[in-house]
Amino acid sequence: MKNLFSFFSLFLLISFTSCSDESSTPEKSSGNLITKSTDGSDVDPGELHNDIVRKYEAYKDANGAITDFDAVVAFVDDELKASGSPITLTQVLDQDPVFREKLFEVVNAGADIAKINSIFNDMYVDKISTYEQYAYAVDLMNKIDDNEGDVSTYYNAIASFESQVQNDSQMDSSLQKAFLQTGSIASGSHYFWYEEPGNPNLSQTQQALRNESKIVRIAGADTAGALAGIQSGAVAAASVFGGWGGLVALVGCAAVSSIMAS
Repeated sequence: MKNLFSFFSLFLLISFTSCSDESSTPEKSSGNLITKSTDGSDVDPGELHNDIVRKYEAYKDANGAITDFDAVVAFVDDELKASGSPITLTQVLDQDPVFREKLFEVVNAGADIAKINSIFNDMYVDKISTYEQYAYAVDLMNKIDDNEGDVSTYYNAIASFESQVQNDSQMDSSLQKAFLQTGSIASGSHYFWYEEPGNPNLSQTQQALRNESKIVRIAGADTAGALAGIQSGAVAAASVFGGWGGLVALVGCAAVSSIMAS
């Protein structure tokens, strides 16, 4: 009887431990990102970006568009916090006035790829960004400009960019990571705006973009926001906030640019 009691006690202990381990597993659900990550390492940038923009599209269809830049940043801040981030985009942008200024310039360019590339060139000329950052940013924007809206070629173009980044042995690892995360945002954005099957609640903008005659470079605007974060130095500076820093800078800037362009 004593042995049976000991065995039963051991069984309860194992069962309790197993349940506790399951509760620490990160959770993700379509359309509503949930994370228990402490450093952002298990968060997909494209998915987080889409989750924020999806929330905004629902808000816009119900209440109207938010047109003020600072109000959009505040909206993105709230969604980042709701997704588990310990920091906000505002905290990142407040580190240096240049970060907010350059993001604002890119946002004002809307989905005009030529104008966006011109802003990127000015950032390089003004020594805000390096030539490497500028060259890769323009290359990605041109790939998007040539392929956005064409599902058969778009993802191959993004994969080509990512391959270039991965094979560049001279590129700093932190910059490599930022560009690859931007590739994730570029892919996720295109999927959100043009494809996303099985969604019965498409926003008005998503419905319009499924009409080929109304294609605009909205995935380009999303990606341009992330690239602005890289070239302005916001992504690198955000490393002071730990693992979430660069992720928040990239995704936050992309989401603001996306919202303002939609």
